[in-house]
Parts: sequence; structure tokens; C-alpha cells
Amino acid sequence: MTKAVSGKLLQFVYASNFFYGLHFALVVYVLSTYIASYIGETYVGLVYASIALISIFFSLNFFRLINWLGHRKLTLILFAVTILSSLALAFSSDAVTAIIFVVIYSVAEFLLLIAFDLAVEKLSNDATTGNIRGVYLTMYNLAFVAGPLITGSIIGNDSYPLMFVTAALILLPSLAICIFGLKGLPEIKPRDHHLRDGLRVLNRNVNIRKIFISTFVLEFFYTWMTIYTPLYLHQYAGFAWSDIGFIFMIMLLPFVFFELPLGVIADRYLGEQEILTAGFIIAAVSTAGLYFLGYTSIVPWAALLFLTRTGASAIEIMNETYFFKQIGPRDAGVIAFFRNARQFNYIVAPIVAIILLQIMPMQGLFLALGIVMLVGAYNASSLQDTEPSRA
Repeated sequence: MTKAVSGKLLQFVYASNFFYGLHFALVVYVLSTYIASYIGETYVGLVYASIALISIFFSLNFFRLINWLGHRKLTLILFAVTILSSLALAFSSDAVTAIIFVVIYSVAEFLLLIAFDLAVEKLSNDATTGNIRGVYLTMYNLAFVAGPLITGSIIGNDSYPLMFVTAALILLPSLAICIFGLKGLPEIKPRDHHLRDGLRVLNRNVNIRKIFISTFVLEFFYTWMTIYTPLYLHQYAGFAWSDIGFIFMIMLLPFVFFELPLGVIADRYLGEQEILTAGFIIAAVSTAGLYFLGYTSIVPWAALLFLTRTGASAIEIMNETYFFKQIGPRDAGVIAFFRNARQFNYIVAPIVAIILLQIMPMQGLFLALGIVMLVGAYNASSLQDTEPSRA
């Protein structure tokens, strides 16, 4: 495959990822509130834990699905399931149906992420991983910035059905690009990996283990923030969804501004360790600071949440760059294990939160999360840098 063909296919992947990101951005920050509208806040964490367990099972068998169906066909099936389950959520009228389709939707969405990862890895090389991953994540995050504003205007009119229908329609261009634009993507034949293989890699490679811990801590952060920040702002601080949409738009801007340049800097000049450590420190201090805000106005919340994601954006792109420099496109099992840091946290994080909420108010979770991020900084400080290409 020539460099020109690879570049063209990457452009199609970036475009498809943009619409995928816009679709998911409409849903992700209101899903916990949607679930709570059926079963109450107490059991929201149990639904996320169920999603995590099912996602872990399928992702650790992802290589079997690819070898059976092929990467492209499996990706198209996952697109179809995501779109149809999103539409089903729009028309669900009882708790059982809604929860079933929340689970189906969330699992398919997660597996799509792994399918995108494999496509990007197939078209990448180590010298440009930071740059390619930076562009890939920036396209995704550009869409994510717009998502909360759209969601806020829709949910502001108390219309979950309209939001899910809109999300399904937005995913159609992404599906079309995969059907017509990615025909030339070379077939991916992953190795036969099992859970023990991922554990073996972590055991024998100290740096992969440290980057997995870094990713685990970041996904713990994302899980708590995704589940509990919307709940706190809407149900305790009393912000309207339109205000929350604006706050989240500001909050997500660092992913657009910083990930691409930081990826290039890691490739050419610094490596990943210094940026990763600094990201954790910024995220730790700003997240802990949310504890002291109280029921204040939009601007302080938007500003401090912006800083939390400034740190998170640095962590995310360094985790992605470092990890994907260590593995190849055939390592579907290892990639699935890496991505399962999010799913493990959908089990761990709600349990920890439930325990802490017995002894502290919900706002106390921000202070506890700041301390967790300091653990990430300590872990990152001893990571061995990759060698910059200085190209």
C-alpha cells in the first residue's frame, strides 16, 4: 500500500470518526440522567457495570469476530446495531426496554471504537503515531465540542426521543464513508489473543504496564466525570440543560486545541513522559478545586472544568501515542485489553463512588478524584520515554 493510498484512507477514517464523535457526543453526557429517569440514581452504576461486563466479554473475543466476519463487515454491522439501538431508545416507553437498548447501544459503540483503532493502526507507522493519533482524536473532539450544545438545546425541551433520533441520523454519514470510502483498506488479521495474553504483556513489559495504569486512572476520571458531573450540575447545582451544554462545550475545547500539537511535540522533541506527568498534575489540582465551587455561576464551573480537560487532553494523547508505538495492527487482543480500561472502570468507579457517597456529599467526589489523579502523576513520572524522531 503506497503512502498516497494510506493517506487517502486515513482522510476517510478521520471523516468517519468526526461524525461518529458527533453522534456519541449527543448521547454520552445525558445517558446517566436518561437511565436515572427510569430507575433512579441509586441503580445507574449497576447499569454501567452490566455494560462493562458485556463489553469486556465481546472485546476480549474481538479477534474471533474479525477473523470470522472480517474487519470491514464487522464494522458495518456495529454501525447498524448502534443506529438501530439509538432509534429504539427514542421509542422506548418502559424501564426494561430502555435499559436493554442502553446496554446494546453502549456495547456496540465501544466495539466500534476498537474497530476504528485497528483501522488507524493499520495505516500508521511509529515515527508519525503521535501526529496521526493527534489528528484522529482532534477530529473526534471537534465533533464532541458541538455535541453538548446540540444536546442542551434538545434536552432543554425535554425531548430525549428527538435527541436519540438526531444521534442516529448523524451517524449515517459515518456509515456511508465506511461503505464507500474504505473499500481499499487492507484486511486486518489479528492474532489469537486472550485475557491471559494481555496480562502477560503487562507482566513482562513494565512500560506497557505503566501506560495501562495511566490509562486506567484517566478512564476512572472520565467515568466519574461522565456519570456524576451532569447529575450534580443538573440535580444539585440546578443548572438548566442549555447551561450545562454551554459549560461542557467550553470544558471540551482543550481536546481540540492541545492534542494535535502535543502529539507532534511527543513525536519530534520530548517523548511522552514529561507531558503525561504534567497533564496528571493539572488535572489533579483543577479537579480537586471543583469541590470548593459550590452552587455558583456558569463561568467558574466552565473555567475549572476547562482546566480539568486541559490536563486530561495531555494525558489522553500521550497514552495513545505511547501505547500505539509499542504494538501493531495485528494485536487486536492487546488493543482490546487497553480499551477495556474504560469498561473496568464502569465496574470499579461506581462501586467506589457508592461507598464514598455514604460518607460524603456528591461534590466530595471531585476532591477524591483529584487525589486519584495524583496517583497517576506518580506512576507517569517513572515512565521510560520513547525516542523522538526529530523529523
